[in-house]
Amino acid sequence: MRGRALDVLDRLDEAATAYGDAHALAPGAQSPILALGVLRFRQGKLAEAQHFTNLVRLLPADAVDPWSLYWHGDSRFFRDVLTKLREMAK
Repeated sequence: MRGRALDVLDRLDEAATAYGDAHALAPGAQSPILALGVLRFRQGKLAEAQHFTNLVRLLPADAVDPWSLYWHGDSRFFRDVLTKLREMAK
C-alpha cells in the first residue's frame, strides 16, 4: 500500500523501493512485481519492465498474493461470522 500511495504522489523512486520491500516480504506475490514492472515501463526503463513481467510469468500457478485479500477486507471471515450469527438467532 505504501508503494501505491507513493506512486500516486509521483514519488516514483520511493514507490519502487516500497514495491521492492513488499516483494522481499512475499516473493511469490504478483502484485508488487507487476507494480514494479508498470512503474519501470512508465519511466521508460523497458528492459527492467520486461524483467518484472517475466518474473510474473515464472510464478507457480498456486502462488498466493496476500495483497489480493486486502481489497476484500474481512470477507475471509464471512463463513465464521455467518455461523455465529445463525447460532445467535436460534
